[in-house]
Amino acid sequence: MGFVASATVSYLQGPRVEEVMASNATLLTPAYFVSAVSGILYISTGIWAISQIFGTTKHHELVVNVVSWWYLTIASLHIAWYYLFSFQLFSFSLVVMLFQLGFLLFGLQPRISQVPAKNPPEYLTLKLPFDLYIAWTIASSAIQINVAAYAWNLKTMYQIVVAGISLFGVCALAIWFILQRTGQWAIPSLLAWTCLGISVELESPGHLVSMVERYSSTTINSFRIASSAVAASLVIATVIRIVTFRQEKEEIESFKKAFEETRSTGTVSTAPPTPAVAMYKMAAGVGTVVAMAFLLAPNQRRITTVAMIGNSMMYYNDLPRVLESMSERKLGDNTTKTLYQDSSLHGDADFEVHLQSGNGMYEKWQTGNARIWSRAKNYYLYDWGACTPEQLLLGYDERLEAIAYAYAGGDDNYGDDYYANGDEDENDENDDGENNNGENRQLEDRDAMYYNDGDDWNYDDRIEQEVSDINPCHINMNYYKYYQEQYEENGPPKWDYVLMNDNTRSPCCTDQRATSMEMLKEAYLPLFLETGATPIFLVTYGYWASARDMSGLKDIPTFTSYTYAGYRAYVEMLSEYLPKSQKPKIAPVGLAFLLIYEEKPSFWEKLIHFDEIHPSPRGTFLEGLVVYHAIYGHLPSPRTVLSEQGVSVLWKGARRMVPDDHGLKAFPNRDEAAYLYHVAHRICIEGEMPKSLTFLSTSESIDFTPDDSQYEDLYIYGEMRHRQ
Repeated sequence: MGFVASATVSYLQGPRVEEVMASNATLLTPAYFVSAVSGILYISTGIWAISQIFGTTKHHELVVNVVSWWYLTIASLHIAWYYLFSFQLFSFSLVVMLFQLGFLLFGLQPRISQVPAKNPPEYLTLKLPFDLYIAWTIASSAIQINVAAYAWNLKTMYQIVVAGISLFGVCALAIWFILQRTGQWAIPSLLAWTCLGISVELESPGHLVSMVERYSSTTINSFRIASSAVAASLVIATVIRIVTFRQEKEEIESFKKAFEETRSTGTVSTAPPTPAVAMYKMAAGVGTVVAMAFLLAPNQRRITTVAMIGNSMMYYNDLPRVLESMSERKLGDNTTKTLYQDSSLHGDADFEVHLQSGNGMYEKWQTGNARIWSRAKNYYLYDWGACTPEQLLLGYDERLEAIAYAYAGGDDNYGDDYYANGDEDENDENDDGENNNGENRQLEDRDAMYYNDGDDWNYDDRIEQEVSDINPCHINMNYYKYYQEQYEENGPPKWDYVLMNDNTRSPCCTDQRATSMEMLKEAYLPLFLETGATPIFLVTYGYWASARDMSGLKDIPTFTSYTYAGYRAYVEMLSEYLPKSQKPKIAPVGLAFLLIYEEKPSFWEKLIHFDEIHPSPRGTFLEGLVVYHAIYGHLPSPRTVLSEQGVSVLWKGARRMVPDDHGLKAFPNRDEAAYLYHVAHRICIEGEMPKSLTFLSTSESIDFTPDDSQYEDLYIYGEMRHRQ
C-alpha cells in the first residue's frame, strides 16, 4: 500500500516537481537526466512489492525486518513531501524530507545491513530498491536544503556556503557507505551520478534564470569543478573498494577457519582483519580532492576572450567596453572582469572593407577614457584596437610589417626616434623636438600605404579630408610598435569567439550578400580555422533612415526578416567547413528590436540614435544583453546590469559615445532596463519570435543595391540633438 500510494503521487506530481526545481534552481540543481533514477527506483520497488504477493519472499528475513512501521512511515513522509514541494511550501517540505532521511539512515538502514544478500538475484530483488531509495533521499535532501535557502531569501554568500556544505555532506555519506562491509555500492554510485548531473547542468546554466541572476559565473564554475571532482572521486573509490571488499571477505573466511581450529587446541587467535589501511588513505585522498576542488576552483576565474570585427553598430556607445562592464563580478571589495575583448572597427564597413582598410578609429577614440600608458617610453597612447583583422586574430600582419619597414627607411631597427608623439612625457629623453608637434610621423613612401578607403585616392588629400578613417598603425607607428610589443610580451592572442557584423544592408541584398559570403569563405574561414575561435554574428536590426536609400526594403519587419535570413546563410555556409566545436552562433539583436517595435513602437524609437540608424544607449544596452547571451549562454547578472547605481555605470569606461556634433539620447532608467532585460530573456532564453518576422529560407534575398548618393548633403542632426 505504501509503494502504490507513493508511486502514484510521484507520477501525478512528478512533472510539477521538475518545474519547481527549474524555477528555483540552485548551485546543486542536477540536469534533467538524473531524474531517470526515479523511474528505476519505482520499478525496482514495484518488483519488490509484487514478489511478496506472487513469490515466497514475504517470509524472507529482509522483508520481515523491512516491512514494518518503518517503511510505512517513510512512504507516508514521501507522499507528504511530494505534495508540499509541488506547492512550493519549502519550509514544511524540508522538515518532512529531513525526517524521511533520518528514518532511512537510523531506522531502515540498520535493519537492511543486518541481513546480507546470499546471491545477486536476492540483492536485486530485496536490497537494491532500498539502496536506491536511500541514495535518492540523500541527494534530494541536499537539493531541498538549498531550495529552502533560496526560498528564505538568504544572502547570496550564505546560499553559497549552504551549497558547499551540502555537497560536502553528500560526499561524506557516500564515502561512509563505501567504507562499510555491507556491499551497498548502489548508494555511492547513484550519488556520483547526481554529482555528475550537477556538473553537467552548471556547464550551460543559461535556462536556469534564478541561478544566473544570483551567482557569478566564477561561483557557478567553481561548483561545476567541485561536483565533477566529487563524482570522479566517488566512482574511483567505489571501484577500488569493490576489489578490496572481495579480498577482505576471503581474509574473514580464513580467519573463521583458523578460529575454529584454534578453539579445539586452546590457542589464541589473532584479531579479525580490519578494513585495509589503504581504504583509509583512499578516504583521505577523496576528501583532499574535494577540498582542493573548492579551494582552487574559485581562483580559476575563466576569462572569456572575444575579438570584435564590426562597424559603427559596435563603436556607437562603445559596445566592446559595455560588454566588459556587463561581465564584471564583485568579490569582496574587488571587481573582476570575466571578459577580455579587443577589436578592429571601421565605420560603414562590410567584411571586405575590414580587410582592405582595417581599423578606422584613429580620430574617434582619441579621448581620455581611451588613453593607455606606455611604460617603456613614458607617454600615453590611445586604445584604438587592433589595426587589422589579421593582427587582431593572429597577432601579426605581414602587410603592416611592410609598412613599418617603409617607415624605418628600409631599416629593421626602428630606433628611439619613433617615439615622437605630441602626448609623450615632457621629460622623455628621446624627444629630439623635431617631430614633437602633436602629429605623428607620417609615411613618406606612398606605395607602402597598403590599406585605403577607396580605389582611387590621393594619400595627402585623404589625410587632409578625413583623418578619422586612416588606420592607426599607418598614422602612428608608435602605436604599431607598442601593439606588437604586447604580443611579444604576452604571446599571440587566443580567442574563444570572434564577434562580427556586416554592413547593415549587406545580408539582405542579393549582390552584397554574395560578396560577403565569398569574403567569409575565402578570407575569414582560414583565420577561424587557425585561431580555433567560434564566430558569432551580430544580427543587426532593421531601421528606416531619412538619409539612406531604403526604397527596396519595404518596411522594418521585411528589412529585419531578410537580414536575419542573410546571417543564417553565413552560419550555414561556415558550418560546412568548421568543426562542430566552432559551429558559428547568432546573436539575434534584430529580433529583440523587432519585438519591441511590435509591442512599444514609441519606445522602439528611443532605441535608435537621432540619425535614425545607429543605436542609442538604450539600444546598445539591449544589444549588449543579446550578445552577452550568445557568448555565455545566459544573460548577465541583474546585480550588474540593473544595479542601484544606475545603468549608466556600464559606460564608465566608454571611449566615446557618439560623434562630437551629435546629441546623446538618454541612458535607460531602471524600469526601462528591466523591460529590455525581459525582452532579451524572451528572445534568447524562451526562444520567442516576433510576430511580424517572416522566417525566410537562407536562399531568399532582395535584388536591391542601395544608392545613397542622393542623400549625401542631407543633415538631420541639428534640430533633434536635444530631443530625448
